[in-house]
Amino acid sequence: MTAIRGGTLDAAGLLDVWERTSDLARPWRELAILELSGAGAAEEVARLPVGTRDGLVLDVLEVVVGPGVEADMSCPACGEHLEVRLDLDRVRLPGSAPAVGHEITVDGWSVHFRLPDSLAVGACRDVDGDPEPILLERCVERVRHGDEPADIDGVPAAVRRAIAARMAELDPQAEILIDVACPTCEQRWPALFDPVDFLLRVLDDRARHVLLEVDQLARAYGWREVDVLALPPRRRQHYLELATQ
Repeated sequence: MTAIRGGTLDAAGLLDVWERTSDLARPWRELAILELSGAGAAEEVARLPVGTRDGLVLDVLEVVVGPGVEADMSCPACGEHLEVRLDLDRVRLPGSAPAVGHEITVDGWSVHFRLPDSLAVGACRDVDGDPEPILLERCVERVRHGDEPADIDGVPAAVRRAIAARMAELDPQAEILIDVACPTCEQRWPALFDPVDFLLRVLDDRARHVLLEVDQLARAYGWREVDVLALPPRRRQHYLELATQ
């Protein structure tokens, strides 16, 4: 049974998702959340291109927070704190190409590759320095220079850049950039929006908030957790206000 049912997530369901996934390491935490949403088994979702996975994450994020999200960031020029509202439909990009079966030929180099997936990106998370070698090692399946087999380590930097650019073309939602303008200094820049990081932060914050509400109402009225969670959010808020009077 999925914890996110029919595109809804009540307080009890939110705590269920949080409790089942909060101790998992990345990327298995987001994959487990997607499994609970009905997107498929975590092991299968793990092999989807990152952009396809992030499209599924946007669907879950919309269930949790609604069609728009508030993102905090700072202007890189003047340091002004900004609160940017994002319409999730506007950051949805075209779907990814198939995960496997891609080839690029540049300057006599022929490279067969697959698109980065959650496992490939996850392997780069804690790497000190440039993660590109690990990502290419995970994604490049075959290299030839002219008629001879070659190793990815020998591929020139220009060809590596071409591979990265082609991957971005094939999987545009793998990197969501939003155009941000600072109202103070009028600086404009493309800011990266990571839907997975945003979803995990929201899930943690909301779960802690619900637990605090349960604690306050249990202390005030002696109610059980199941009774508090069964209350509609607005009514729960009214009881919290009464309990603090």
